[in-house]
Amino acid sequence: MIDFNEIGKYKENNRIEAKKALGGLPESIWETYSAFANTLGGILLLGVEELPGKTLRCIDLPDPAKLLRRFRELLEDRTKVSANILSEEDLQIHEIDGKHVISIRVPRALRTDRPVYINQDPFSGTYRRNGEGDYRCTSDEIEAMLRDAAIQTHDMQVCSGLSLDALDAETIARCRACGNSAEDADDPAFLSRTGAAACAEDGQLRPTAAGILLFGRMETIRSHFPEYRLAYTGASAGKRRFDNNILEFYFSVCREIDALPAAADPDVKRGIREAFANCLINADYYAPGGISVVSAPAHISFSNPGSFRIRKESAYAGGISDPRNTIIFRIFKYMNIGKGRGGGIQNLFSVWRRRGFSAPEIREQFQPDRITVLLPLTAARESAPGRLGAAELEAGGAAVIEYLTENICARAAELSEALGFPLRETEALIDALREKGIITERPDDSGAFVLKS
Repeated sequence: MIDFNEIGKYKENNRIEAKKALGGLPESIWETYSAFANTLGGILLLGVEELPGKTLRCIDLPDPAKLLRRFRELLEDRTKVSANILSEEDLQIHEIDGKHVISIRVPRALRTDRPVYINQDPFSGTYRRNGEGDYRCTSDEIEAMLRDAAIQTHDMQVCSGLSLDALDAETIARCRACGNSAEDADDPAFLSRTGAAACAEDGQLRPTAAGILLFGRMETIRSHFPEYRLAYTGASAGKRRFDNNILEFYFSVCREIDALPAAADPDVKRGIREAFANCLINADYYAPGGISVVSAPAHISFSNPGSFRIRKESAYAGGISDPRNTIIFRIFKYMNIGKGRGGGIQNLFSVWRRRGFSAPEIREQFQPDRITVLLPLTAARESAPGRLGAAELEAGGAAVIEYLTENICARAAELSEALGFPLRETEALIDALREKGIITERPDDSGAFVLKS
């Protein structure tokens, strides 16, 4: 999505890295490839230099085809890099004013491919990207990526040293009361069907990690999850730590949520509860930091350790669900909380927009990995018709980009219907993305828009 005719308007940043590459492929290209893949993705530019004023300028690569062949060869060499996550369309040679440059678009790697590392050693060859460039990941960051890469989520682990007595019967009863408890004859049948318990090697029914987190007593939870922390900060009560399982925490905080003036609207209350449930479902309970809920007069926020398991733009666009804790997700769904179709974020924006609230904000940070969802509970400031706020532009723009990536081109009306945005707001999004040089109208008079190459 770089407009090479306007290359002087760009600067190196968290998503763009420029290298002259006049002497061949620079060795540091692989650190940046790893860093982009393990963070948010980005674009590598070869044959582009950074000027003293930090702007970029194209220079002429003497043999770009040869350079690109060499890059492809090394990309398939597993002694050099652990995974090739690129498609042919990600590798392009461009000619600008007679100068040849190469662009390499590195997407954010799927969680099953992370960590993407170099030189055969994930613990010395895994990189990420921050505002200062590429940095070597810590062992904690690498282990978190390895946990996320597993086909089985870590809440499925059977705790063979425990019996079902380690679980709190009252919490189980409260959970079953929220769903169809008639499906199961007793608690062991319920725990087994939902995955909160499973048969261990000795043939006995034992709690899983999910069972401990959802129904366990505090001493048991802490013995398996030393970093486990739950905190709620209210506008009047201050900060409180909770020494109980995540379902009791959920029930306690929901009483606070239901007392919020904004929660008088059933759609808003449902949206806040689903955002809270998603925070608990997608937390990495082995990582430091714990769960934090902050309720202020103007907003409520939910923060959990862990990074996005899918690409952020896919999360904004909706339709994809990949929970970090499958069993916890299943039990919240049993309790009729969350739809489980990957549309939670998009639905939040839709509800908040209809109610006239400022747009939700979704923040992902690294070092350590953490996701925060902030839900404003006050009306958006008046703005000129068709103008969008920064958060709305980020979310809506990401959804438009994702759709055009998958469908090549689309008219405004088609985007409006597919993404569930009002036509007027969709047109405003298109105008903003055109101004940024991200999308452009097709030259065939069809009225359709495409991503700008």
